[in-house]
Amino acid sequence: ISVANEVERKKYLQEDPFVFRGIRDYDSHDSMKNINWKAFAKTGDLMVNEFNESMSRNVCILLNLEPVGALSDDYVCEESISIASGLAQMFIEQGISVSMISNGCDYESKEQTMILSGAGILHLNLVNSALARIDLKLSMEEFADVLERVIIKENRYVDSSTVYVIVSSNTRKRLQEVVSNVVSGQKDTVWIVPHLPGMETELKYCDIKPTEWEIC
Repeated sequence: ISVANEVERKKYLQEDPFVFRGIRDYDSHDSMKNINWKAFAKTGDLMVNEFNESMSRNVCILLNLEPVGALSDDYVCEESISIASGLAQMFIEQGISVSMISNGCDYESKEQTMILSGAGILHLNLVNSALARIDLKLSMEEFADVLERVIIKENRYVDSSTVYVIVSSNTRKRLQEVVSNVVSGQKDTVWIVPHLPGMETELKYCDIKPTEWEIC
């Protein structure tokens, strides 16, 4: 066994009460919790750490496109959109239903991108079409406000079997706090942080370990 594999094995033995068996290709019977997100970020392929757990068949992608600082970085936003599209394709190809919430607005209707849960190639086309229609020049509502209104107050996109996958380079304190409320008790939540070299990726105010996605 290689040194890298041994380090990875020890890491998961320490972090998870189940016995780590190895990493292999994802299939539709696997738990979303066991996806190796670092492997996905590097290869674009879904890989899982082998454990015996139940799985979720529903994923809600939370795509935040508000700028990190005072100035918008369209390159990071475009990469975030690309990541969301790739995630939707990967999940749908595995028979997993996908929904999406974003503060990115449609260039024509000026409305925020909200897609109810669905599966299959037609639904994937709907997701990709909606992502392609986002106009980054339009003003955006703070994503923390979107989540508070849509998920917490209106109780939409909420299901006990849903896993939330957040794609957000912005990690401001209030957003982390709202995310904690949204996913309270949900241990499978994933936060992918697309970032340029040197950008802050730490999540100090919520109990989620960030998955760094460096943009070269």
